[in-house]
Amino acid sequence: MKFVISVLLSILVSQTSLAKEACVSDQELMASAALIQKEGRGKGSGVLYQDDIVLTNHHVVTDIPKIWVHVPRTNQQIEAEVLFFTPRPDIAVLKLKEPVKDTKKVDLARRANKREELRLVSFPFAEKHRLGAVQARFNNMARFKSDTRLLYFNALLSDWAFAGDSGGGFYNCKGQLVGLNFGNLALKGTPEHVYAVNMRAIEDALRASGIEARIQY
Repeated sequence: MKFVISVLLSILVSQTSLAKEACVSDQELMASAALIQKEGRGKGSGVLYQDDIVLTNHHVVTDIPKIWVHVPRTNQQIEAEVLFFTPRPDIAVLKLKEPVKDTKKVDLARRANKREELRLVSFPFAEKHRLGAVQARFNNMARFKSDTRLLYFNALLSDWAFAGDSGGGFYNCKGQLVGLNFGNLALKGTPEHVYAVNMRAIEDALRASGIEARIQY
């Protein structure tokens, strides 16, 4: 009996280790990170969806006459134009005027699972990047109940910022894009409720822009 229990435990441990190893690295997630700039200063975050397409929030770019995107991986600053944007949901699709070399394309996740741990890549206060975790929950705020394009997260980060996080990408373990951060609700100075435009809204925006929506099932 002890031998059987020991074998089962070893299998469980090995499966857990494999699951952890299957997750993409922080470096891979950072490869798709982008910083949206206004007049040479950081304005918000973005996701490099493919070599010439960047996803971000509507409110990040709505007041920028000339948009520049900084790609930390290649240290490039590239001018961009807006292909599509809408305030509801808060999303924008940008096209870079020159492609970023050796870019790995990002896929959209098919769904977000309840209590699934997600990782956020953003540039708080337009400074150094940060990569932290949140736990996915279903929409349970009354004003969002009828809007399936939004996600609600329970924040686990202790260093949440407000400026610069907008447009940051939420990724699952496989590195698939689950959503774009657009705001949070802070209680006593510490954000506890985080909101994101989900993959369905991103898919709609990409299709409206004439861009292929790559969904990983």
